[in-house]
Amino acid sequence: MRSKLFIVGGLLALMPLACAPRSEAPAAAQPPTVAEQEIAAGEPVAKTPLSTATVVAPTSTVVPTALATEVAVEPTAMPPAVPASVGRRFKLQPAETVASFSLSEVLYGTPKIVVGTTSEVQGGLLVDFVNPAKTDVDPIEIGAGSFVTDSGRRDGAIRRFILDAANYPLIRFVPQTIAGLPDSVKLGDKLTLSVLGDLTIMDSTRQETFALAVLVSSEQRLEGVATATVLRSNYGLRIPSLPFLADVADEVTLEIRFVAAPE
Repeated sequence: MRSKLFIVGGLLALMPLACAPRSEAPAAAQPPTVAEQEIAAGEPVAKTPLSTATVVAPTSTVVPTALATEVAVEPTAMPPAVPASVGRRFKLQPAETVASFSLSEVLYGTPKIVVGTTSEVQGGLLVDFVNPAKTDVDPIEIGAGSFVTDSGRRDGAIRRFILDAANYPLIRFVPQTIAGLPDSVKLGDKLTLSVLGDLTIMDSTRQETFALAVLVSSEQRLEGVATATVLRSNYGLRIPSLPFLADVADEVTLEIRFVAAPE
């Protein structure tokens, strides 16, 4: 009985201790931080950088690196202004240019059209595509002794007696004015012009007008034909008197079919 009372009494004595609040175990001593070491040593405390997540973007717009590079580059100098009007010189191409004359006659009692041709043609023109009014045509020269017809005997007579090519080797046309030039010219245009100038055959010079049609095929090629009707009597062109030749016309048609390309 006494032993039971002793056990109960022991338990009652221990209850206050069980109900008392537990005291926290002292924390283990931590090593001093770097900052504490610097303070202890009297050195300034280094500031801890902010976390990337806490950085606040500035309110001003940030220019991307690529764009900033472009902005920093100096602007390229502009090329000099192209003149408002630029002329291009063209030259007649002998391989594609033919000068000719034609007139009617009665040969052995039969009407006939005599045609003489030559490729000995020199000349050119200055074409202004922006301001066509500034277009200019150079003098045109034709070899007087180079005409060829369908008869060698006739060719000799033209060269020696009619045109006297030994003394007057060139037929020359010097343009003075060009009428009918448009305000503008573009590729594919067909121009109808009139060229007034001085025509010299042997020792005679007269003003003549050539009708000129030009096709602007490309910037590298002009195609055209120039025609005029002149009187051979105005230039002293006499036909030898032959029994089988009659009624040689006084009117002579001159024609130049040409192709011109830039020089």
